[in-house]
Amino acid sequence: MNRLHAAILALCFAVAPASAALAQDDRQGKTPEELAREAEELARETAKTLMDALQLFITRIPQYESPEVLENGDIIIRRKRVPADPPPEREPEDTDGVDSTRT
Repeated sequence: MNRLHAAILALCFAVAPASAALAQDDRQGKTPEELAREAEELARETAKTLMDALQLFITRIPQYESPEVLENGDIIIRRKRVPADPPPEREPEDTDGVDSTRT
């Protein structure tokens, strides 16, 4: 959960400068329509950032299978296995035609 907390904290720090910049913006010469458009754009960006953080949070919550009751009364709730990322492909080593396998 430490990574999740760090991600949420980073999200808060990422959104804070944008809201501070908007608050310090001089509104002279801007029409109410322009201000509304800027506020709407900021709201959309913030909502997208929050949705990304929520998606990260949901994927970090372990998923479980339905409970299984054994004959002796024990209840087992198995954690679903998340498919691991495939290992990165390594480039073949240059062996100058020598077979490096051994038997």
